[in-house]
Amino acid sequence: MQHASLLLLLPSLAGALLMFPQVEFRDECMKAMCEEDSGCLPEGCTPDSAGRLGCGYFKLNIYQYKQCYQPGKLVHEPEEDAWERCAEDYNCSQMCVQ
Repeated sequence: MQHASLLLLLPSLAGALLMFPQVEFRDECMKAMCEEDSGCLPEGCTPDSAGRLGCGYFKLNIYQYKQCYQPGKLVHEPEEDAWERCAEDYNCSQMCVQ
């Protein structure tokens, strides 16, 4: 009976994973970092071991975002909004961690 329940759950899990855009990797190092940090899913924000909030594919924190010159930030956009948006975008966040 447990196996039948598991089989019914698998299609819904597969559908949930497909709602995230697939990432095209050009660099094995970035792929390994992405897989280690988030499983390569832009799954929100979590605190790191130092208590800093890290978001997105690479668990990018606000300090890393500031150090890489805030890519993609709009002129009047709050810094925190731009950081979270960048962290959830693979190409943008990759610019800050390479």
